[in-house]
Amino acid sequence: MLCGNIMINRVVELLKQEGLVNDGNDQIVKAGLQKLVHIMSDIIFTVVCSCFLGDIVAGLVYGTGYGILRIYAGGYHAKSKMACTVLTYLSILVSLLAIFMYHITVT
Repeated sequence: MLCGNIMINRVVELLKQEGLVNDGNDQIVKAGLQKLVHIMSDIIFTVVCSCFLGDIVAGLVYGTGYGILRIYAGGYHAKSKMACTVLTYLSILVSLLAIFMYHITVT
């Protein structure tokens, strides 16, 4: 995540140079960019797993539902960002494996 923070800091500095961000709101912009990077990495992880498992559409449907659930239901808060990331990716992987291993037929 260090690379992500370096990139975010660089973007904020560029926005400051353009006059779009100032010292009063730079922390808000950084937090928003960090959230964006986190969401994008979750999406990329889900798409890559879905590709390997053979059905990207099912993975995208799952990812959409999972994202909405996380927004409204909250959930477990890990003690560190690394633990949160590992637990998030582990839950995504286990869920996708369950979806792809146990086919449900609708009659």
